Amino acid sequence: MDKVKLILTRGAVVSPGVNAVKDEVIEVGSDIARNLRQAGAAKVADKDAKIGKPATIKTNKK
Repeated sequence: MDKVKLILTRGAVVSPGVNAVKDEVIEVGSDIARNLRQAGAAKVADKDAKIGKPATIKTNKK
């Protein structure tokens, strides 16, 4: 089973007893990743995203 990095768009229960918060980067199996994405709870993260840290959004502010 392949591992997929996701950025959560809202709080979610990843597996029984494991909760994750909005903007957290998690790495899960492909089945769980598909379920979270279909539910609108996650988006695919960058390959270099650090797991477990809230995602930082890159902006082009001058």
